[in-house]
Amino acid sequence: RTTVDGRVIDCNDAFARIYGYESRDEIMQHTAVDLHVSPKARQEYIAKLQAEGMLLDFEIQGHRKDGSLIWLLENVALIHDERDGHTQLEGTIVDITDRKRAEMALIESEKKYRNILENIEDGYFEVDTAGNFTFFNNSTCRIIGYSADELMDTNNRRYVDDNNARKIFKVFNEVYQTGISAKAFDWELIRKDGSKIIVEMVVSLITDSNNIKTGFRGIARDITERKLAEGALIESEKKYRNILENIDDSYFEVDPAGNLTFFNDATCRILGYSADELMGKNSREFMDDKNSKIIFKVFNEVYKTGVSAKAFDWELIRKDGSKCFLETVVSLITDSDKVKTGFRGISRDVTERKRSEQELDNSFKRLRAALGGTIQALAVTVETRDPYTAGHQRRVSDLARAIATEMGLESNRIDCIRMAGIIHDIGKLMVPAETLSKPSMLSDIEYRLIKVHPKAGFNILKDIEFPWPIADVVLQHHERINGSGYPAGLKSEEILMEARILAVADVVEAIASNRPYRPAQGIDKALEEIKKNRGILYDSTAADTCLKLFFEKGYKLV
Repeated sequence: RTTVDGRVIDCNDAFARIYGYESRDEIMQHTAVDLHVSPKARQEYIAKLQAEGMLLDFEIQGHRKDGSLIWLLENVALIHDERDGHTQLEGTIVDITDRKRAEMALIESEKKYRNILENIEDGYFEVDTAGNFTFFNNSTCRIIGYSADELMDTNNRRYVDDNNARKIFKVFNEVYQTGISAKAFDWELIRKDGSKIIVEMVVSLITDSNNIKTGFRGIARDITERKLAEGALIESEKKYRNILENIDDSYFEVDPAGNLTFFNDATCRILGYSADELMGKNSREFMDDKNSKIIFKVFNEVYKTGVSAKAFDWELIRKDGSKCFLETVVSLITDSDKVKTGFRGISRDVTERKRSEQELDNSFKRLRAALGGTIQALAVTVETRDPYTAGHQRRVSDLARAIATEMGLESNRIDCIRMAGIIHDIGKLMVPAETLSKPSMLSDIEYRLIKVHPKAGFNILKDIEFPWPIADVVLQHHERINGSGYPAGLKSEEILMEARILAVADVVEAIASNRPYRPAQGIDKALEEIKKNRGILYDSTAADTCLKLFFEKGYKLV
């Protein structure tokens, strides 16, 4: 019991305990104004009570002794005391804090989930047992193309044709009869504008607190784009499978252990097995130990690095025991999580090509041998006319080849230098034999005759189809870096590198060996000449390499 201004006149211990006090004596030191949270709410409470005389089930917030808030349910009445003429408040209170918290949590939860429903891309809806809409979110409106007012209470039969209506009825009826938690299915929906979309839907039953079936709830998702993409993927797979089945090359897939998991018809044809015989077989069964090591090395490299392998050749053993050569390219297969699941490869039967290459290689070797024999015959012819320089061309060829090799020239250019060296003096066939073998110094006229031999050699060789520019090298082997050589007075880069190398080797051998008109001057004199005129008469790199061969590598003219 309290006065109108809030002073506590009387109460029981239960009243005190609700507010967190130990006894009625302790709480009676406070006023109701102190105990209520909001003075304004207290004023409105008193005003309403004075107007009505009694308040039943009135909810108001209060303070507990520790400062925490509580919700109270009050039943209170105004009592007029005739003895002293004062009006008092008398009533009961109940602590409803837990209930209010549960109610507020429920409200927040409903707000939260309603907000989620209104913001998800999928349509959420509820219909009664007849299929009429009773609740739906904004996405449902967007998917179907109608406003909320247009959708509410309409029947879902309105948005489907007969075929899809039967599909929906069948699913809803199954859910209704069996009570299964959810059933997923696809169907075609007609939007407001008449366009059609494909919807993926999951539907479940709604029951009330008495387990009475009151309707259905569902989640609908527009999967038109996905369905179109799936259709395109299926068509693409059909297209590429058709390509794979009709190409001449073998396409195959194996697991990490090398067992076949997929292959096309060409694989069966090349291996000589049927599809049933091949499936699951290990690739190791189609090769010998040597080729097994080749395959393992390539597959292991691809597995570790992830890069596609360059084309490599290997020999395969067919079902009938015959062998064929395959050219194969292998790459790694990974799943969506980048886990390595196997290998895919393309193989081509190159047996005929290999045989042709072998025949061509054999033919090339025969031609090369014949060419070498021809050049050697030409060299012997020159030496027959000039016996005093017998062996000169061979020694020049050997030294020029050694210089070119030390300089790191490619093998094709080294072969050119070797062949040109063997016949570099072939033009001397056009010089009188008595001039070549004259035991004394040559006259100017005789020297001019000798100087004709590079051009004469070029004329002899120019129409022969060598795989190298031998005629030009022979023509230029007496040219000098500073332009003082003959026959054209070429300088530096105008002279082929092959000719520059040959020039160094020719000078070294000529000085170091005997000549009809003088005895040998020795290798030291020859190397001194090269060292003195490097970069002037002779190419610096070729000269330095020549000196290195003799001084550091122990090269000797033999």
